[in-house]
Amino acid sequence: MENLIRLPVVKINPHTHFRGGKKFCPGYHQKTSVLQSLGEALDAGIDISIIKPNAPPIDTLPSLEGYKQEILEAEKAKQARYKQLMSFGITDNNLQDCYEALNDPRVVELKEYPGNPKGGSMTTGGVAVFKEETTIVGMEMVREFDKVYSAHCEDFLVVGREGYTVNSEASYAARIVNCAKKVPGVRVTICHATCKKTLDIAIAARKAGMNIAVEITPQHAMFTIDGLNWNPALKAVFYHCLNNLRTRQERDFLRWCLVNLLKIGVPIMWASDNAPHTEEEKLAGAAGIPSDQEWLPVLITLAIEIGIPSEVLSRLLSFNAADHYHIEIPREIGTYRIKQRIDRLEYNHGRVINPWLGSRLWFPVERVS
Repeated sequence: MENLIRLPVVKINPHTHFRGGKKFCPGYHQKTSVLQSLGEALDAGIDISIIKPNAPPIDTLPSLEGYKQEILEAEKAKQARYKQLMSFGITDNNLQDCYEALNDPRVVELKEYPGNPKGGSMTTGGVAVFKEETTIVGMEMVREFDKVYSAHCEDFLVVGREGYTVNSEASYAARIVNCAKKVPGVRVTICHATCKKTLDIAIAARKAGMNIAVEITPQHAMFTIDGLNWNPALKAVFYHCLNNLRTRQERDFLRWCLVNLLKIGVPIMWASDNAPHTEEEKLAGAAGIPSDQEWLPVLITLAIEIGIPSEVLSRLLSFNAADHYHIEIPREIGTYRIKQRIDRLEYNHGRVINPWLGSRLWFPVERVS
C-alpha cells in the first residue's frame, strides 16, 4: 500500500532568513547566500518565503533595494514560479523609510524586534523598537497599506529578572496585543510562539475581534530544552534558538494546537524561522536553527504521529498565510507520495550544521495527482 498525503500545491513559509551574498552584504555570505537559501527552500517544496530583516538588517531603503536585487537574481537563476516576499525592519528612527518601503509590493509587513532598555538590540545591525509609540505608528502604517505588523516577542525587563522564559515571551506578546487594540483592524503576527501563555493571549485577542495570527516552528514542535529528539552527536549549542526551546509540556501544547487548529479560533502558520549560521558561529553561541529543508518533512511526520487532519495541513502550510498576508495563490490540493528516511540534508555544503541530522522523518518524494 502506498503512503500518500494531501497537501496544498503552493506552500508558503511566512518566516525565514536568507542572509545575503557577496555583493550586497559581504559580511554575511558565509552563512548561506540568498541564492543558496532560495535553492534549499525550493528543493524543500516551499514556493513562497517571507524574508525577515535582522541579519543583514533590512531597515533602510538602500538595503531594501540591494537585497531585492539579490532576490530577483536568485529567482531567475532558480526559475522560481512565484515572487519571494519581504519584511522591513521597523526602528524608532526609520519611520519615513518604513512608510516608503510599504509602497513596494514585495514588502508585505513591518517586523518589530524588541530593544533592550539597558542598551543594545537582540538583532544584528540594531533593528529594534524601544518606544511603544513606534509600535503604534507602525501598526497604523500597515493598516493604511493593508499589510501586516509582525513581532518577535521577548520582554527584556523580564529577561533581566529571569532569563528568556515563557513569561518574557508572553509579556511582550501582551504588549503587542495592547498596542493593536489602539489600531482597530490592524493585522498582527506573533512570531514563533512557543508556549501556552502566548497562545492564550492570541486566542483571547482573536475572540475579542482582533486580527491576530500566530507562527509555530518545526524546532519548537519537535525539540525540547531537555534534549528530546536531539542528535546525541551534536553539542547543545546547535539547538540554541530564540525564542528558547521549551519543556515537553509546552511542546505538547503546541502539538495539541496543531491538531485542534479548527477549534481554537486563531490562525496558525507553520514557519521555519530559518537561521543558517555557520558551525563556527554556532559554537560561539549564535542563536538560531537552519530549518527550511525540514519545514515540510517535520509537519508531515507530526501529521502521521499525532493525527493532524488533512484540511489543517493545508491551512498550516499555505492558506492561513495566504489569507493573513493577502497573497493570491491557487487553492489547489494535490496528492503526494511520501517516504520515511533518516535526514541527511546539508545546508551551505555542510558549513551550516543541520540539527535534524539523524532524525527519522517523512519526506514528500513526488506528486501523483
